[in-house]
Amino acid sequence: MHEAYDAKGLTILSATGESKDVVQPFVDQLAPVYPILCQAGGQVSQYSTGGVPSAYLIGADGKVLWQGHPNELSDSDLEAHLKAVAKEHRVSSWGFLLAQKLPPVPEKLSGVRKALEDLKFGAALKTVEGALAKFEGEEKAQAEALREWIAARGTRGMEKAATLLREGRPYPAAQAYEEVQSLYKGHDLAKQADEAVKALKKDKAHALEIKAGETLTKIKKEMAQARNAEDRLECLKPLLAKKYAETQAGKEAATLAAELEKSAKAR
Repeated sequence: MHEAYDAKGLTILSATGESKDVVQPFVDQLAPVYPILCQAGGQVSQYSTGGVPSAYLIGADGKVLWQGHPNELSDSDLEAHLKAVAKEHRVSSWGFLLAQKLPPVPEKLSGVRKALEDLKFGAALKTVEGALAKFEGEEKAQAEALREWIAARGTRGMEKAATLLREGRPYPAAQAYEEVQSLYKGHDLAKQADEAVKALKKDKAHALEIKAGETLTKIKKEMAQARNAEDRLECLKPLLAKKYAETQAGKEAATLAAELEKSAKAR
């Protein structure tokens, strides 16, 4: 969502009532491209809807335009709201975060900042690596620090994917690898991620889990547009097939279907 809508005026801010000490390890592991607000016991609690996760869409005038579960916000509704955002009010959350976290950039590498703003980590990293031999002294130290900073996100992404796979979660692992592929296109890190995804999909069990996960993601978007419980049940049918019964997504779909059937009977 960030990559698709950041430039169109959607600023993503993740908020938690936990303290920074609790959240920091997750930030270090996931390396989000948007700010995270930590405020244990503070005003964050005023936005709680009683469910986790909860999301709010807030207009440039500060008014709440929508609230609910993140999966229930449709692309069409979001696009409609974004059309009303004046260009002068569009703020890139990644640009803001980049300004806070990016180490000093040598003047000769000023173009790297623009590449990073556009989430072209691969191009930025190749530029820095190709220019390292041209620097000396303090500028060389800055360039090396910049290279390590850019590469670190990809390394963490690969480590995250490997951890998810060890935990028996092939679909999220594939998503993590694919994010590295996208961000580091043109760099060796992207090739490593691509090879990892191909290896995952060669395993029949993993390939089935990935297919089921992709199907569930698509279904949840369709369910957000459905008018009632019966229509949502209809959306779930593809994942209720026998072949998906033992997959993680298939089990989640079965649970959702049971809840929807119960809801429909209670009406």
